[in-house]
Amino acid sequence: MSIVLLDLYNIEPLTKDTALCLGTFDGVHLGHQKLIKKAKELTKNIAVMIIIPPIYKQAIETNSFPLTSLVDRKNIFDSYGVNTLIIATLSKKFKALEPKEFISKVLNKLKPRYVIVGEDYHFGKKALGDVKTLLDANKDFEVCAVSHVLTKKGPKVSTTLIRELLKNGELEEATTLLSRPYEVKGFVIKGHGLGKKLGYPTANIELLFSYQLPKEGVYFVEILLNNIKYYGMANVGLRPSVNPLATPLLEVHIFDFNNDIYKQELSIKFLKYIREEIKQDTIEKLIKQLKKDEQECQKLIKEMR
Repeated sequence: MSIVLLDLYNIEPLTKDTALCLGTFDGVHLGHQKLIKKAKELTKNIAVMIIIPPIYKQAIETNSFPLTSLVDRKNIFDSYGVNTLIIATLSKKFKALEPKEFISKVLNKLKPRYVIVGEDYHFGKKALGDVKTLLDANKDFEVCAVSHVLTKKGPKVSTTLIRELLKNGELEEATTLLSRPYEVKGFVIKGHGLGKKLGYPTANIELLFSYQLPKEGVYFVEILLNNIKYYGMANVGLRPSVNPLATPLLEVHIFDFNNDIYKQELSIKFLKYIREEIKQDTIEKLIKQLKKDEQECQKLIKEMR
């Protein structure tokens, strides 16, 4: 896959007969995948242009963070056979482009044969451009507007919906709409060794990106370390029973594993939500609950085999 950082003043045309998919593609969910599938029906040359907004203060205040990093998206696109990834940063100059300017100064210069968007796609200054704007414009490409993918309950599949599902602990539905388990990546950092004293050593994770963490609680997870897959259980939360924290932390206990992995990178896939985070009155009760959680996870492992 070739990667292009969009420069408004120096835009090179794409390979001949390219289908260009437009969007932010955060999560690369079923709706996004439908755009790529449509592109592959039209031509073998597939390009995706993603517009990366900064993480605003509002995102922090509302706990509404992205589902995927730029690297995550690139890797997913690669697995779907995308040939070219164009990255456009939502700078002041980019935001100031009127819809017709976006078409003339960006899309026409890229010279795609097809431009593929969702039916509610908006673009340009103040998001005033839409599918009709694309269809009516003076352009050198064919526009394909792809219909929404709907959930069983009716609403369209969207990044916002998946984020809310994760925040509400509805992991199974989020997994379905992503078409894969929700995944985050991070480095192992030093902790206080509390888990080890309880018989459940944990790796404290510092996330590589401002991922949306799922609802606080205990999860059955899959861990990828040095390209080797492990299972374990994770806790997302404030650790209320022992030395409570001020901000949520992701901790992972890997089953049947005792190696020192300090500073190493892990990938954590959330496979099942087990329970809410519970404050235990005594250490004994906490250990008893952890054993119960482990038994639940081991049962799930057996069911998968």
